[in-house]
Amino acid sequence: MKKTINLRKILLLVAFIELCATGIVNAQALKVRSDRKIIHIDPENLSMSSNNSDMYRLAFGKGNDTQNAGRNYGLWNIVVWQKGLQFTIPFPTSYSGTGVRIDSLSNVGFNIFSPKERLDVNGNIAINGIVKVSSDKRLKKDILPLDAHVSQLANLNSIRYKSNPVIKSKDDFIKQFGSDTIDNYQYQMEVSMNESKKQFIEKDTVIRYGFIAQELRDIYPELVFEDSEGYLSVDYIGMIPVLVEAIKEQQKQIDALINGKDFEKSGTVLTSEAKLYQNNPNPFTANTEIKYYLPNETKNASLRIYNLVGEEIAKFDLLDRGYANLTINGSVLKAGMYNYALLVDGQLIDTKQMVLTK
Repeated sequence: MKKTINLRKILLLVAFIELCATGIVNAQALKVRSDRKIIHIDPENLSMSSNNSDMYRLAFGKGNDTQNAGRNYGLWNIVVWQKGLQFTIPFPTSYSGTGVRIDSLSNVGFNIFSPKERLDVNGNIAINGIVKVSSDKRLKKDILPLDAHVSQLANLNSIRYKSNPVIKSKDDFIKQFGSDTIDNYQYQMEVSMNESKKQFIEKDTVIRYGFIAQELRDIYPELVFEDSEGYLSVDYIGMIPVLVEAIKEQQKQIDALINGKDFEKSGTVLTSEAKLYQNNPNPFTANTEIKYYLPNETKNASLRIYNLVGEEIAKFDLLDRGYANLTINGSVLKAGMYNYALLVDGQLIDTKQMVLTK
């Protein structure tokens, strides 16, 4: 009877033999759980490749590191240190890059030693797909209309710029880690990252577009965040609803300008005062249109038509606010000259004349 060869067991055995042969682990360090589903590396019996008593490193491949007294850190490392898990490339030095790090809070950092968010990336991100942000109404509470005005955005300056990462000096590192931690792994890692930033600045020629976070914070503080070192970041996706509302307000102004351009020759279009325009056409034989403007806070408004002796001929309640118009049907009136008046909240705003001919 032929026995089935378990390829996984063979690979695990080969890996075990190789790890023991390289001196990274020994038989006591590598333990297989009784159900054979988990391999456990015991830190107490693990051969450490670092001077840090709380760091454990697995090295894969043979690197070309010549700067660590002949010690070879391999091509790739898996490092367990300070309750975090790190995948790193040690060449050309043992501190040349953080690679990917998962800290004790499950924050993941790419090329960042201390990720500040659930996902923290130092570099560009390429996406061939869709970035989805949950926005279901059922996942929201305290929903209120957004009050965004063009005048607020007028104080915000759009800029073009090049990236300028923070470059720390030796004194900055000593202040951060202390003078007695020059050989500390984290210190060396941060110094290595600092050097990478210098090289990035020299090669980076990309022109970017954005806002100054300090300026945006004065207008929409909810869209600006400050990290533990005092640097500000912007929620650019959160700017989309603000811009949409501002565009809608601007469109209202454009529509108002179009509606009133034949009658408003100077001054601002939107005003806090009600306004009555001359009817058009005038004289008229069938219908004529009367334009008017009412502020949003208007409670009651009406347009009234009088004959020349002051008798009220017709009354029209005005329900629309902002720029609007009212069409007068000439068939309900006799030929002649009339006065029409705009009354807002009990006050007479203006009176004009129109002529009906038949």
